[in-house]
Amino acid sequence: MAADYIRRVDEGVSLLMNAAYSSLPACRLLLKHQATVNRADARGWTPLMFAAATDAASYKEEEAVPIVALLLAAGADPALKSRHGLTACDILRRQSVRHPDYSRLERLLGE
Repeated sequence: MAADYIRRVDEGVSLLMNAAYSSLPACRLLLKHQATVNRADARGWTPLMFAAATDAASYKEEEAVPIVALLLAAGADPALKSRHGLTACDILRRQSVRHPDYSRLERLLGE
């Protein structure tokens, strides 16, 4: 499916994973076209984990809470773990830059 287009050079990173860093409109569009919300890349990261990675260079902090909420509403599973055993909430907690809405993100992610 086009909404799940995978860039092989980036080890299975989907368009939704890229959008989860910084673009609520792109996330909405991809989900509308049935992008797979729990697809994992080669590291086992899902779009929700990308949204929780607040250290990303392209990250827009004002979009974090709405993107996480949208992904969860679309069926993203916050209990999924990466290949290193990390959930999205674990990834949020490991970021070197503390997001201004950290407590709200942590509550959304269920911990």
